[in-house]
Amino acid sequence: MYTYDAATGTVGTPKTVINGMRQGGGHQSRTLLIPQANPNLLLVSRGSNDNVDAQTAQVGSGRSQIRYWDITKFTGAAQDYSSTGTVLGWGLRNSVGVGENPVDGGIVS
Repeated sequence: MYTYDAATGTVGTPKTVINGMRQGGGHQSRTLLIPQANPNLLLVSRGSNDNVDAQTAQVGSGRSQIRYWDITKFTGAAQDYSSTGTVLGWGLRNSVGVGENPVDGGIVS
C-alpha cells in the first residue's frame, strides 16, 4: 500500500499490509479489488500452489481463495493471508478476474 498525493501525483513509501503469500509452483496469481459498494474492504485473490495442490482442500492453507479485510482496522502490522481476513470464496484456483456487479454489489470471479 502506498500513500498518494493527488495534488502532486506522488506516492509515498510502500507499506506491506498483507503477507504470508509466498508459495512454490508457478501460480503466483493475485488479484485485488476494493468494491464500490463497500469501499472499506480490500479483497485479495490468491491462486493455487501448482496444478495439483492437495493442500487447497484445507481452508487454512489460504490457497485458491478470495479473502477480505476491513482496511479501516489495519493497525500497522501486516496481516497474514492464511490466518486472517474473512474467506469470501474457496476452491477458486486462480481467480485472476474478480469484479463487482454494479447493480447489487455482488462479487464475481
